[in-house]
Amino acid sequence: MVAAPLLILFFPLLLCVAVAIKMTSPGPILFLQDRIGLNKRRFKIWKFRTMVPGAERLMPALEGQKRSNRAGL
Repeated sequence: MVAAPLLILFFPLLLCVAVAIKMTSPGPILFLQDRIGLNKRRFKIWKFRTMVPGAERLMPALEGQKRSNRAGL
């Protein structure tokens, strides 16, 4: 009952975010991710992409960098 009016209200802002993402980086605007919810049920969530395309594949390499950076501090 509240979601539809809020979606209409925030549509201009969401459109601006989508355009900004597309203009500043290559790749898709939206990102599809699997999440685990209540009672360990899996569901898919669409969200604006806030990282580089393929970031999930890069995570193991980035974890190693993070550990080596901490050692230098």
